Amino acid sequence: GNAIVLPVKFTLDDGPCSIYVTLKKPVEVVTLTDTNDESIDAAAVHAKTRHFSFPSGKGAVGSVHGTVEATDSWVSPSVSSFDDSSTSFGVSVSENAGFDDRSAKVRVLINDGSVSALAVEYTVSQAGKNLALSVSPTSFSVPAAGGEYNSTVSTNGSYTIGEVPTWIEASKLGSVASFTAAENTEFIQRTGTVTITATGGSQTKSETVTLVQAANILVLTVSPTSFSVPAAGGEYNS
Repeated sequence: GNAIVLPVKFTLDDGPCSIYVTLKKPVEVVTLTDTNDESIDAAAVHAKTRHFSFPSGKGAVGSVHGTVEATDSWVSPSVSSFDDSSTSFGVSVSENAGFDDRSAKVRVLINDGSVSALAVEYTVSQAGKNLALSVSPTSFSVPAAGGEYNSTVSTNGSYTIGEVPTWIEASKLGSVASFTAAENTEFIQRTGTVTITATGGSQTKSETVTLVQAANILVLTVSPTSFSVPAAGGEYNS
């Protein structure tokens, strides 16, 4: 558990023995800051050193020596051991290249010979990088005849194209999302929307692409449009 175990030696009638006294210490969640007072909960952290001190009474106890260890490799304490002259140490935190937040433990262990016990446990939290998504252009004016249109998708994650209307076909090739609109044979304008969704870890972002297609044009052709009819009359066709 989170405790310091110290030996207390005394003598009974039948000879010396040792009893170990457990001193409870709480688990502490701390915000570590560097000289610029920047919070450790930042995505841009890269090998910056955070210095913090043991709270009063939580560092080395008397002449008891201790060690400092981290539970994950992206957190590196500046010292691995200390004695009663050491009251602080630094923590180097690597950049979080992932999208999800992460946390690790920095543990201070008190050692006295063969006895080792957890004195203080610090939690170091680091935010994941932010998911980015940019789509351009996000709208198209499509003639009734239809056609193919492309949008450029920029993201630091992966992206998918959602469901599309029946008159639109969508595909992607790298950073290009393509939309093919079929001919509009109806005499009313129609609008189709397509959702592009980026994913990174547990984060998602979406952009909507809109295609507005013109109505089919009503065409009327009559030929010929004039006839020279004799006095006797007759039948004529256009």
